[in-house]
Amino acid sequence: METKLYEINIEEGLPDIDAALRTLEYRFASAAAVGERVVKVIHGCGSTLRGCGKLRTEVRRWGREDKRVGFIVKGEDFSLSNPQTRYLAEKFPQVAADKDLGKGNEGITLFFINAKK
Repeated sequence: METKLYEINIEEGLPDIDAALRTLEYRFASAAAVGERVVKVIHGCGSTLRGCGKLRTEVRRWGREDKRVGFIVKGEDFSLSNPQTRYLAEKFPQVAADKDLGKGNEGITLFFINAKK
């Protein structure tokens, strides 16, 4: 059975930032509640979509402030040359198998969820 990273797509439908962050919070809480440890957020980016840089910035700010998040891996740093990515790839096979690994995709961010105590 193939395992995939748990994905939260907040780019779909091009919501405003507040709506996107509400979706992120709800889906992230669900992922944490069922024991997911790595979540890939698709927020989009680049100059082709208006405002996507703002959404990327807000998603990453949200992650830095959320106590459930152990660390963040920016899509542009999602490669095995990054120590945090290497750690995740060693612990979680779905990270090593992800299609975005090594692609420098600024439209995603990975969140490592702290284990429940």
